[in-house]
Amino acid sequence: MVDFILFKTGLRIAEFCGLAIADIDFEARRVRVEWQPQRTSDMRCVTHEPKTEKGIRFVPMSDEVAECFRKVIAQRLAPG
Repeated sequence: MVDFILFKTGLRIAEFCGLAIADIDFEARRVRVEWQPQRTSDMRCVTHEPKTEKGIRFVPMSDEVAECFRKVIAQRLAPG
């Protein structure tokens, strides 16, 4: 499912990994890309804003992509 989302939206894997549920707008059928996780030299995971303003954008999603997002959200493990 993730590969389908990446292929159909053009999202980069790091952009996908940086998404929060709040970034997925099922009503407007779009995904807000605003953050990108990165590893530091000591292997900590930190979140950075994109390098340029063009990196902050809205990506349209089809009905099929929205359904995949719903499945991914339903199958994810609870934080803990």
